[in-house]
Amino acid sequence: MFLSKAEIDASLTWLVENASPPVKYLTHRHLLHADPRSEPMLELWQCVETSLAAEEIFSRQNADGSWFSGGPWGPRGYRRETGPGYTLTRPKFVTTAWILPFLGEMGFTAANERVRKSCALLLEEVGSPKESLERGVDAANCCGLSAIPLRALASVGLAADARLKEKWEWISQCQRPDGGWLNPNH
Repeated sequence: MFLSKAEIDASLTWLVENASPPVKYLTHRHLLHADPRSEPMLELWQCVETSLAAEEIFSRQNADGSWFSGGPWGPRGYRRETGPGYTLTRPKFVTTAWILPFLGEMGFTAANERVRKSCALLLEEVGSPKESLERGVDAANCCGLSAIPLRALASVGLAADARLKEKWEWISQCQRPDGGWLNPNH
């Protein structure tokens, strides 16, 4: 271990006293192993839900549960659009599959109605790779953007969802011999 017990304790104290609401909540939950159903944790979660970051993200969510809107997390000069070329995964950082991991990192899960609505859209778009599995792996065109919605869904607690089983199998078949997944055409 690189840090002494005193350094770890000092870091935990700092996080509990000074961090943003999501980091405080996650520190208590994952590092201090607090019961998420306890009154103090429910109060901390309320602070996460009403934090400026959460309010900003959810204020840009469309009625159908999608995001096609920039925010402080998006590229400079981004304009809100929903026309051709805009999907739940593109462009990067400002669409649904890119926003869900931010929410997952804040502690949100598919148990939240707004997150669940977004997940339903992604699950619909992901579909089944059955035909691809039957044809076999084409190394030059493997994976594409398949991993992005999977990452998004996993980040909010849906990694083990039975509807994604074939997608995970497809991703595992796309792994290169060197261990990576980068599509050579990307």
